[in-house]
Amino acid sequence: MRGFVLARNLADRFTQHGCANTMVAGMTRKDRIDAAGAFALVGLSLLLAFNQVVIRVVNEGLQPVFFAAVRSVGVVICLWLWFAVRRRPLGLKRKNLFFGCLMGTLISLEFVFLFVALDLTTVSRTSVLFNTMPLWMALLAHVFIGNIRK
Repeated sequence: MRGFVLARNLADRFTQHGCANTMVAGMTRKDRIDAAGAFALVGLSLLLAFNQVVIRVVNEGLQPVFFAAVRSVGVVICLWLWFAVRRRPLGLKRKNLFFGCLMGTLISLEFVFLFVALDLTTVSRTSVLFNTMPLWMALLAHVFIGNIRK
């Protein structure tokens, strides 16, 4: 609740100072999804589903953890190129290094588990489990963390 109040106060400040129009310059407000948005959502969903099918097929010839590592190296190369083209420094501040490495390790483990799961079961089962993960995390957080509003 506190985060909502802070976000609302920030939005009110932008509106009072006339900054609200500059934040969305060139964009029109829509109350319905248009055809381009619908096609983009369906296309992205198909791309993500096809990604898991490709992982399943490649797992027939390569070890899942090796293929996950190869994809991660590809991502690092793409990120390095992106930062080079944008002329941005690549790196973390010292104060963010520990948590950055921790989050990278956890995400790597998540993908290793995904690749192994795709090797052991069907794509449809893995897809259902993987895509409902935020729901399960919210339910488990409610049980194990409890009510944090005070």
